[in-house]
Amino acid sequence: MATARAYPDQAMATTIDIEAGGVVNPPNQPVPNDGSVKFYNAGTYPVNIVFSNNTFPAIDNLGLKQTSNPVGGLGTDNITVDYYIYDANNPNMPYAGPYSIEFGVGPLAVVITKGSVNLPEIRVPQGGEIQFTSDGTYPIAWTHQDGSPAYIWTPQPQQVQSGNPNPNPVQKAPVGTDVTVNYSIPYLKEITGKGTVHVGS
Repeated sequence: MATARAYPDQAMATTIDIEAGGVVNPPNQPVPNDGSVKFYNAGTYPVNIVFSNNTFPAIDNLGLKQTSNPVGGLGTDNITVDYYIYDANNPNMPYAGPYSIEFGVGPLAVVITKGSVNLPEIRVPQGGEIQFTSDGTYPIAWTHQDGSPAYIWTPQPQQVQSGNPNPNPVQKAPVGTDVTVNYSIPYLKEITGKGTVHVGS
């Protein structure tokens, strides 16, 4: 995991506008390595912004027409970070997202523990990447929304594995196609880890 400087140069940061309903365009924001982003709340509620894997500290209670301090900066290289937007007046449930920020070209980390997934719904850009880290060896199956088998990743192993260093490959999504796929990870008869990945918009 990259070590990020919490407050890089404000003037150099890419601005992400949050519109009414938590809508963000583009939903996948490319940023150069060592780049940074800041958020402008153009919506109708104050918002909280929470990042995947605690990559950056949460941005709490960003008021209307306010701009956050930047996140990212020196050392934020070749990773993808997802974020969720919460209504600060009702912070128990996210009301928009996930959205993604790709610093350089690198994977979004997904952690599997006892068959459970830490990020059950994620987004990566077209041509984006994911990488699993697991506490054990589990089979994994991918399907389209209609339940048919999905083969979209390069590579696409049929299982995830544990180990140090991480033996699971970086998996690359297709370019030029927006697609949503699901995966399942059988663990025990009573438990099946599940997740959804949105590729592109």
